[in-house]
Amino acid sequence: GNTIAGATYINSNKTMVCEPANDSSSKKLAFLTSQKFKEQAVWFLNAIDADQEECEIVWRMHKKSASLEKLNEDGTHLDEFSAHRVLENAKKACTIKEMREYMLRINPNHKRVSLLELLIYKFDCDWKAIVNAKQYDRKKEKEAQAQLKEAKKTLAEATATAQKASEDAEKARIAEENALVQKQESSKAAEASRIAQERFSKEKVHANETLEKMKHEESEVQRQKEELEKTANDESLGIVKRNRAKAMLAMKKNEDSLPFAAAKLQNEAAVKKLSRAEAAAGKAAKDAEIALANAEKAEKESRQARKEAIETGKAAEAIIPIASEACSRVQVVLNEVLAEKKAGKGTIFYIERELQEAKKFLPRRKFAVLQKEADNARKEAMPENENENAHPNIVPAISVGP
Repeated sequence: GNTIAGATYINSNKTMVCEPANDSSSKKLAFLTSQKFKEQAVWFLNAIDADQEECEIVWRMHKKSASLEKLNEDGTHLDEFSAHRVLENAKKACTIKEMREYMLRINPNHKRVSLLELLIYKFDCDWKAIVNAKQYDRKKEKEAQAQLKEAKKTLAEATATAQKASEDAEKARIAEENALVQKQESSKAAEASRIAQERFSKEKVHANETLEKMKHEESEVQRQKEELEKTANDESLGIVKRNRAKAMLAMKKNEDSLPFAAAKLQNEAAVKKLSRAEAAAGKAAKDAEIALANAEKAEKESRQARKEAIETGKAAEAIIPIASEACSRVQVVLNEVLAEKKAGKGTIFYIERELQEAKKFLPRRKFAVLQKEADNARKEAMPENENENAHPNIVPAISVGP
């Protein structure tokens, strides 16, 4: 029947066994054992601190497994008989019972045995430690570096934007205050100019009325003189009447007209002066009204600019903690990747070991191409700022001889 993960039960052979829980380690083991022999071997070597001899043992167990499996290098598992042959070849022979008890402990539902499970048995390792071992991934490091750079850039941009927005808001506030002062001053100037214009206009009207009155009086005197002179020269009239007209005309002519003329000239000058003052006051009022309109516009624009700067600053400030958290999160991932730099020994070993095997049968030109590819693969597998000196147990690169 169905078994319960983590429960103890009696199997078909009447043997009491413990079914391991279907936890993340079991899932990782299932995934790793589904990989080809080479990938299993590389993972195992990356997971342990193997010396050169142990690397060679893993290589031989891998090749032995491939030779016994009909899929060769594409194989993932062996039948029980072939698994025993691999262990015997690795000088770790065991009985069928020992093999089955071991497999029941780590993979109760097994039908065949993977190379990884044989390697764990051979080197007597903790299978959970192996499947959960940290593996250096240079691509992951580069991605984390790129993400960290982008997060820092976002943080810097948000901080700079918030700072600039704060400065812009302060500038807009000062501009708004200045515009308000200018508005008040322009309003007062416009009002004063309008009052002055009205006063000059009234005074001009009064001066014009006085001038017109004086002109009328002057015209009346001139008319009287003309009448008297006409009467004095009219022969049809009596001598008495003519003489009286002559006497009155002489009196009119002898009257001092200078004060009147001076007053008239002063009035004419006052009218002209008041006209100029009225025009100047009108222009000042118009200029002040234009300045007032500009000040109102500047006040409105400054208020809007300040509002937008504050909103921009709030948006930027909201991004800062998010970007900061992203930086911290990516930094943690990056630190974890960097802490795994000592891993990758199996990857490097296999690159060099396969290169050694290829040299045995490849022509020099083809081998040179393969070595170049291997060098590139080694660079990708090797942590940045590290080289083969950081991996003393790794087979050194092979030079292409004559």
